[in-house]
Amino acid sequence: MTSTQPPRFWTEPFRVRHSEANRHSVMKLETFFDYLQETAGVHADKLGVGIEYLLQHQQTWVLSKLALQINRHPTHGEEIIVKTWPSGFHKLFAVRQFDISTRDGNPIAKASSFWILLDTARSRPMRLPDSLTVPFPDNRDLPTFLPPPDKMPRTEAVDPLPTLVTEHMIDINQHLNNARYVAMAHDWIAHHTGANPNFSRLDVNFCSATPVHATLQTAGHIDGNEFSLEITGGLEPDDRTLRFQACGLLAE
Repeated sequence: MTSTQPPRFWTEPFRVRHSEANRHSVMKLETFFDYLQETAGVHADKLGVGIEYLLQHQQTWVLSKLALQINRHPTHGEEIIVKTWPSGFHKLFAVRQFDISTRDGNPIAKASSFWILLDTARSRPMRLPDSLTVPFPDNRDLPTFLPPPDKMPRTEAVDPLPTLVTEHMIDINQHLNNARYVAMAHDWIAHHTGANPNFSRLDVNFCSATPVHATLQTAGHIDGNEFSLEITGGLEPDDRTLRFQACGLLAE
């Protein structure tokens, strides 16, 4: 009897819902991250390293870096397809690619992501691929899109925008969900440009986990269509722990 091989890649359909579109009926930046995380999670489960299995073994996937290139933002009600596949390993990271398109195959965006397998009991990254209980598929024939974001220089705080981390922002890993950082970055840029921005490129580093009830400060710089920003803060008023960094380009 032939055993079924796990899928080399995974595709997940989405339709942009009311809550995922902004006042102009354009899909929010954070929704890209929600869709990417959801599709990656489904595929990881199909590969035998999904969140439920890992939590039983005191492990979890943690997104560390992501580079996103956007051709255009979808609109409310539009059907899109997210395709994802693991593409090997880089230092401590498991690398995963994403291709976002319309149902007709027209490109919308592409992304490369870099994940750490975390030992939750010791809060330490595990060696990859040695620590995996199942082999990942050989996808060397599939494309790799973008390099990992570099370490970004610290940003001088300019007119910081505060955010209180409340319970609904916390995810299954017991800390602030990745997409919520992206929403804060979007809000800071919108606050400083006076417009609801669209993006063409976004590189992000997730620097440290944020607990519930933390107060965060988003601050950065905008120069033309280029931006850089960081999010700092914690549970104490004088906590300036670096939580998140981003840089990129606003759409023309």
